[in-house]
Amino acid sequence: MNVLSDITPKRAGYKVVNTYPHDMDAFTQGLVYHGGFLYEGTGQETRSSLRKVDLLTGQVINQHNLDPKLFGEGIAVYDGKIYQLTWQSKVGFVYDLGTFGLINKFYYQTEGWGLTAMGNKLVMSDGSNSLYIIDPGMFVTEKRIEVCDDKGKVSELNELEYINGEIWANIWQTDLIARIDPESGRVLSYVDIRGIMNDPSFDTSVNVANGIAYDSVGKRIFVTGKNWPRLFEIRVSE
Repeated sequence: MNVLSDITPKRAGYKVVNTYPHDMDAFTQGLVYHGGFLYEGTGQETRSSLRKVDLLTGQVINQHNLDPKLFGEGIAVYDGKIYQLTWQSKVGFVYDLGTFGLINKFYYQTEGWGLTAMGNKLVMSDGSNSLYIIDPGMFVTEKRIEVCDDKGKVSELNELEYINGEIWANIWQTDLIARIDPESGRVLSYVDIRGIMNDPSFDTSVNVANGIAYDSVGKRIFVTGKNWPRLFEIRVSE
């Protein structure tokens, strides 16, 4: 089926408001801001972890290492718990937010890429143009949304964040963040963060942009990437 949107998405730029240190050993796959701290899910076999991080210093306050065979992916905070996906193992984990103690496991049929909380639901991506609306209690898919713009399907949706009624998604191997209407799947606009690292010695074609977090109290948006040395607070310029 040919999926097309009747909206031509605008492209927005950005302004860097603040810069913070970020662990270059963190292959960022999931990022959340909650209760004054960053929570980060990292990937790669033998190196995947779940972390609680001090924003100002980049210091890791708490860390849980995944089984070495697993490749960690997206994370979401919901109801005092933190959910973490894995890439191709089709298993995810529910941890206590305070202790990172394991509460439960859940299973799914696709690859696991990005995850975010949206009201009383979770939203998951799998690298395609699909977003899955999920009941966090049973981890059952209630709805699948196909994401598109005026040119067709928008695939390789990666890390996710729910911001003011929109789902923001990193598009893998690009500097674009898609702002998606969760009802229709239409891309409303793109945020282009190219050049944000501003370091010619750092190869962002390998260490791609991935990681969006939102401080709903302070109205701050944070972005980073895989093994980036910095995390940025940005303001989007419409």
